Amino acid sequence: MAVCGQATLNGKQAREGAAAVSGSVRAVLLYQPEEGGGLRRMEAALPFSAQLEAPGLTEQGRVHACVRLRGAEARALNPRKVLLRADLAVDVTAFQPRERCAARGCWNRRSTGCSSG
Repeated sequence: MAVCGQATLNGKQAREGAAAVSGSVRAVLLYQPEEGGGLRRMEAALPFSAQLEAPGLTEQGRVHACVRLRGAEARALNPRKVLLRADLAVDVTAFQPRERCAARGCWNRRSTGCSSG
């Protein structure tokens, strides 16, 4: 039995104190049935989700994520069932916007703003 696949992200979300991502792994299996015949092909989709604690993150934050399929394996449990496993790496970075004061001061409308000197 041979298997290959591809992982894709379906969503990413900033939550209060956490960043969440979800997606799926699409896998294709090639196998030869016990009763003989040629190779057969089967497709399967495995959903996944991951959550990362991110203290200080709010719903206004931004989440960047990248998912990689590190490996996949499949084996027949019986003639009608196949066990499919996927090993994923999910890199998540969360950003929280902040407001900062860039300048403070007073502006006086009566001042001329020009001086010669």
